[in-house]
Amino acid sequence: MLLLVFCANALQAQNGNLKKANTFYEAMEYSKAIEFYKKALKKSKKNKDATAKIADCYRLTSNYAKAAYWYEKATKLDEDNAELKYYYGQALMSNKEYEKAQWAFQEYAHLNPSDSRAIRYLEWCQNIDQYLVDSSEYIIEVAKFNSKESDFGPSFYNEGIAFASARPTSSIDRQDGWTGESYLDIFTAANTSGEWSMAEEIVGKSKSKFHEGPACFSQNFTKMYFTRNVMGKGKSGKIALLKIFESRLRNNEWVDPQELSFNSKNNEFSVGHPSISQDDKTLYFTSDMAGGYGGKDLYMVKKRNGSWGTPQNLGPEINTEGDEMFPFIHPDGTLYFASNGHGGFGGLDVFASSKDGKIWSKTENLGYPINSAQDDFGLILSENKQEGFIASNRQGGNGSDDIYLVAITENKASELINPVLASAAPTTSKSTKATYTPTASKATKTRPSSISAPSLSFYDNVTVTSVATKEGEDDLFYLVGILLDYKTKEKIPYKQVVLEELYEEGEEYVAYDKTDKIGNFYFELEPNKSYIVFFENEDGLVGDIREFNTKGKTESQIFHAILETNKPQELVFDAQDRYNELHGEPPVNRENEGGGVVDFEFKKSDITGGFEEMPSPPKKKVVPVPEPKKPLNDRTFDEPVQPKYVDVSTTNTVPQVTFKVQIGSFKRNLYPSHSFFKNVDGKYETEISPAGNNRYLVGNYTDFNNASAYQKYLKTQGYTDAIIVVYVNGRRDARGINQIPIEWKK
Repeated sequence: MLLLVFCANALQAQNGNLKKANTFYEAMEYSKAIEFYKKALKKSKKNKDATAKIADCYRLTSNYAKAAYWYEKATKLDEDNAELKYYYGQALMSNKEYEKAQWAFQEYAHLNPSDSRAIRYLEWCQNIDQYLVDSSEYIIEVAKFNSKESDFGPSFYNEGIAFASARPTSSIDRQDGWTGESYLDIFTAANTSGEWSMAEEIVGKSKSKFHEGPACFSQNFTKMYFTRNVMGKGKSGKIALLKIFESRLRNNEWVDPQELSFNSKNNEFSVGHPSISQDDKTLYFTSDMAGGYGGKDLYMVKKRNGSWGTPQNLGPEINTEGDEMFPFIHPDGTLYFASNGHGGFGGLDVFASSKDGKIWSKTENLGYPINSAQDDFGLILSENKQEGFIASNRQGGNGSDDIYLVAITENKASELINPVLASAAPTTSKSTKATYTPTASKATKTRPSSISAPSLSFYDNVTVTSVATKEGEDDLFYLVGILLDYKTKEKIPYKQVVLEELYEEGEEYVAYDKTDKIGNFYFELEPNKSYIVFFENEDGLVGDIREFNTKGKTESQIFHAILETNKPQELVFDAQDRYNELHGEPPVNRENEGGGVVDFEFKKSDITGGFEEMPSPPKKKVVPVPEPKKPLNDRTFDEPVQPKYVDVSTTNTVPQVTFKVQIGSFKRNLYPSHSFFKNVDGKYETEISPAGNNRYLVGNYTDFNNASAYQKYLKTQGYTDAIIVVYVNGRRDARGINQIPIEWKK
């Protein structure tokens, strides 16, 4: 019977993890879906669907080593699935495993002989050595203005470039569940006398709560065409798609963003990655609209009499069954773009094609080192083609995608000129070594300076992604968040974050999570509840707080929250006051905030820490019976010893020194089954502080080393603010552990 119950519980947990994973997968929250697929696959290693989807998640987050590992498993579980073998081959190429990739593409060609991509990739795998010949005519160097997050989509802008970046911003900021990074915004970097400035967020009101970028600009830099991620309602519920907007420069700010006319009216397809021709009359872009050759195709649309016409597919010379993206139309008419369908080294490669009349020439792979085994895309070149920029996630960068400076010899640059125009180009001397020169300014306009956005309230940066629920399934709710440094916007790892349910009748509900190595945290939620999520500073004050609720929701939803550490003291007080207000407590006394000690009598100390300096006189003068001293290598922490007390009212005056570990100090009395005590098996003792708080203590040691070892153990169990406190003759000593006599620690 017990075995049946255990099996039923295990199956329920497995199904729960799989359901959560699929929810995140359908919402394109791939970075979150991975963890739940891993848990589900530990219990059911032959689940075909979960194995294929975790491989997809790793591929879509550019982790090709793990993608190949899981696609290999998936192809063995589903041998007739052509798509899995194609993606397996692509992942192997990105890992430079070209021989194994040949097998995958041969298998794919056998299962899907009509797809020409297999033949192209087989040819590349078989001849990879000759394609990998290095060229001294190129220099590729990572740009200094990159961040640790994704930076890509460069476009010439005034005296420098503009590009899309996932670095946290001072304006509206959200975490993208696909990548685990912040949502994209448009940034600029300027080149002055060969030196690049720090990147700054572009100025203006052309901002939203979702992805923005990449962008391109008219020749006089007064119009900006940019990609924006928007939420729409499709046939299967809410969906995310891309649209192109136009914004105008007014008083050095980008304002009045307007949708272009050829965007999808019924949210049936996406358009993005714009590039404008030199005469500002033709826009090139990528789209998955119906009628293409497969995946994402490249299109062009012309402007006549101030209005955009009907988009035209660039045809089979450019587009394949795969994805063609990130077009750049050079002033000489050459089209540069990224593709994973024309063959190449792996991932996205950059290709070029020129147009003679209405016909595009056969595409040409630009070779190594422009292209690598990883994703290479977004190439732009100056008018003389001797300098430019490219984005790539190849090794050696600062983050996932980075922008690289490209320098090309004059000899090689002349080969890249559109042959239609080459005869008209003047003959010049040819150098043999590539060198960097400052990118020429395309205009002399003053570069706008960035501005700071006003502080957000406790509600503003909790946003919601809705996930359509299938008929008969329960609605699911999750909170996915990120913890950032207020000043630097760096992600804060391994910090405890707390979720608390508000206005609950009966026992309170509190849950804890630690941020992972990239600052993310995660909680499961219940329907029809009000919540707050927050963390505490070292002084016990609430450092930041967010409020949200799941009330009245009729479909599954994922909440996204941003918390910030190291805020100015005034903002910390605001957060603490809000917490106190929600719990019916007075605000913090700020009278002495100019430099004196602030009265924290009403501070929240409901979670951990909060060691009060005043001793707490016991109701009865007692001292713990000393326990036998154990060698350090013989200790166990599974069952902390509960102290036994004896009356010492008439004992001698030789001090009896003992040590305990305080794991928390709470205003409210926590019930014994509270989750806070889970990792100490509910074995603890309590005492009342002078302020009336309930202190919770575990362990009872006469040896300081044992107490210290137990404190370290408790920190690994989630009690990150556990502190050692000392008792002398049963009375808590007011001094900190570093202030007591050294002999007490021996």
